Amino acid sequence: ELPGMFLDGVVAVTFDEGLSSLLADLETRMPVVYTDKFDLEAREYGVCSDHFNSGYLAAKHFLAHGKRKPALFGLDYRPVRERLAGFKKALAEAKVVSDERLITLFSPETSRLAVMTRMVRAGADAIYAPGTSFQAMECLHILTYSMGLKVPQDISLIGGENVGISPLMNPPLTTIAEPLREMAERAAEMIDRLTAGEKVSPRHVILPVQLIERDSVA
Repeated sequence: ELPGMFLDGVVAVTFDEGLSSLLADLETRMPVVYTDKFDLEAREYGVCSDHFNSGYLAAKHFLAHGKRKPALFGLDYRPVRERLAGFKKALAEAKVVSDERLITLFSPETSRLAVMTRMVRAGADAIYAPGTSFQAMECLHILTYSMGLKVPQDISLIGGENVGISPLMNPPLTTIAEPLREMAERAAEMIDRLTAGEKVSPRHVILPVQLIERDSVA
């Protein structure tokens, strides 16, 4: 419906191949600001959280607690691949070999139980489940109720922060918090200035993340 609407600009918070083509066409007529698009071209505008550092911080935290077979569990899309790059960098710096059996990027249709069972059987001693769509809660449920494991006694877990929920889990989850509100504010500010005809610099804004330490890593 977008091409038939009267619009001043667009903030894109999700984009598949078809939508990306449409947004590229809209860019010729109006400002478009992308969020969490990690293959931005020089001409494009975007606001991202530092997903690379999310993965780096998670792996560093596991390593600091003596973990040597940390796993990463997530949907196969660009933000998770960014986190994976940071995750692997931290392992490489510590001279810990990245075991590909413990790195699983999967499609939405994939059985999470099957994925996690394979990782645990491969010897995972910690799991990073990034994202703010309750991925870590899903992992915690599977580990605890489907696999009979204790977090963090048997396996450690780091997730994405879900405000007001992550601290209430059993155990309270160690997480990587993304600046979602600030991202929205910066994107809105950017589109407001662009639609007013102002020049915006820098075009690409990367906002920092924060590790929140609780009780799911030991």
